[in-house]
Amino acid sequence: MFTILFLLLAVYMVWFLVAKSDSVINSSYNKRQELYAKNVIRGDILSADGKVLATSDDDGDSDTREYPYDDLYAHAVGFTTNGKAGVESQYNFYLLRSHAFVLKRIYHNLAGEKDQGDSVVTTLDSNLQETAYDALGGDDGAVIAIEPDTGKILAMVSKPDFDPNTVAYDWDDIVNDEDSSVLLNRATQGLYPPGSTFKIITALEYMRENSNYNSFSYDCEGEVTRDDYTIHCYKGAVHGEEDLEESFAHSCNTAFSTIGLSLNIG
Repeated sequence: MFTILFLLLAVYMVWFLVAKSDSVINSSYNKRQELYAKNVIRGDILSADGKVLATSDDDGDSDTREYPYDDLYAHAVGFTTNGKAGVESQYNFYLLRSHAFVLKRIYHNLAGEKDQGDSVVTTLDSNLQETAYDALGGDDGAVIAIEPDTGKILAMVSKPDFDPNTVAYDWDDIVNDEDSSVLLNRATQGLYPPGSTFKIITALEYMRENSNYNSFSYDCEGEVTRDDYTIHCYKGAVHGEEDLEESFAHSCNTAFSTIGLSLNIG
């Protein structure tokens, strides 16, 4: 029995080290990560096209984090002072882990010097990020560009934003301002009704329930009333006679309300 228990423990330890150790160490609750910072210069964060989005300036006594693009990547890349956010938080362990040549690491350890941490390469495209940032302008909101085939995040912008280079200096003003939402990443933390994006689900279910969906026809008069509730098309638009594709292209509220009522909700 003792031998069996020993073997089971050995198998578990091997499985844990191979499959689980990275995720456990990378947990934001694991304070062990802070020990790595004493021996490792935090690695760079890069865009997919090689732009340096975050880097460290280490003078031997302190490690200063710098963000060359200021607030352009504020929410996506995040910050490391007064807590952590964004990629800085999600990949903290990997940025503080060094794969420098083993003899070089031994030399640095004996000399009391730091190793260079690993870089994290994101899927962000610098041109798309800048385009999204400029397009959003001074409005509050979020823009995300996703590669459908892979799920890669090509751009992520949220406004209002902040300058991660000065977030420590500005921290008290930010947290004491009840109306400030600059730290909120609206792309990942905002809660919004699905709106017209749900028309995708409604259309898909209609197509599954009706093999003759190509023969769908609806005459949009700009509004439809059911049980004392009236739904209007956007800005009172009247789309007239539509098939399913045209209803979807027009994002016709009355057509999709009527479709939704016809579906089998069981």
